[in-house]
Amino acid sequence: MNSSTEFVAGLAALGFYAFLAVWVGAFIWSRTKERLAVQETLQKLIETGAQLSPEVIDALRQTALLQTRPRRTPAELVVRLKTFRYWGIFLVGLGAVIALWGLGFVDSPNRDLRELSGAGIVAFIIPGLFCLAYSVITKLVNAPSKG
Repeated sequence: MNSSTEFVAGLAALGFYAFLAVWVGAFIWSRTKERLAVQETLQKLIETGAQLSPEVIDALRQTALLQTRPRRTPAELVVRLKTFRYWGIFLVGLGAVIALWGLGFVDSPNRDLRELSGAGIVAFIIPGLFCLAYSVITKLVNAPSKG
């Protein structure tokens, strides 16, 4: 691997991790803002002398969470699971076909053809695995408890 390729690979990795850090930071910030809004409302209620029971506080917290993220119905969850499973299987299959096809070009003088297998893995198989993992995790998390 020459130095320019290593530089581009390093820059791509840094870009990915920067994107991930911004996304996680935005998620944490939005959750913090929700909690601060609930605390502000509770503080205003206390200042006005309203009687607060644990049920009122829990209802206020649930209302704040529901306004930002409405719960999906079981039918919506099933459709979402099937969609992610379909795309995961499709992307993994397509990536495998491209990667296997690219193995035929290992001795090619064209660099782009030599790197076709890696491109199939990175561009299709990895996102497909993420789709499949999301489908499985969502199914496990939302499975009815056998209490």
